[in-house]
Amino acid sequence: GLDISSEISGSGGILVKNHNPSSYTVELRGTNVNYSGTFTLTSHSAAWDPAAGVDGCTTLYLNDGRNLGGAYSGEAAWKALTVKDHSKVEVRGDVTLDEPTRGVYVENAARFIVPEGATFAVDQNITFAGELKKLGLGKLSLGGTALFVDGNSSTAPLAGTNRLVVGEGTLKVTSTNA
Repeated sequence: GLDISSEISGSGGILVKNHNPSSYTVELRGTNVNYSGTFTLTSHSAAWDPAAGVDGCTTLYLNDGRNLGGAYSGEAAWKALTVKDHSKVEVRGDVTLDEPTRGVYVENAARFIVPEGATFAVDQNITFAGELKKLGLGKLSLGGTALFVDGNSSTAPLAGTNRLVVGEGTLKVTSTNA
């Protein structure tokens, strides 16, 4: 895996994708407030086969909400963090994502893992174009607006497609639009 302790700055996009079906991890430790670009996590198509017990998907470890950057300066703020193809975001303790210009986009399938005793507070918008599964015994707190497919507030959810599944732990909803 890759462990980044130094600060990331700039405005380009960062794509983390394992190109083979084995797991790949990235841990961000810096408070990257001078980074205004996007993060995209994706996994190889053969990395996820629960029937065969295969989970070799990409995992992003977060220690602080600022690991993902400061204010986003691009066009599509609703997907400043894109998590897709069964990739995972796992927090190492209490983490709050509260930068309003950094929306979260769930494409196809994604997982948030919150360990016991920790809270992962997502206070910005999440756009669902697939399924988000919450795992781990900790608490996922949603405080932003739930949007669907394209980040537009007028787009309706697609039945059976845009889902939030709580597999373990606790879900706390802190806004009327989450």
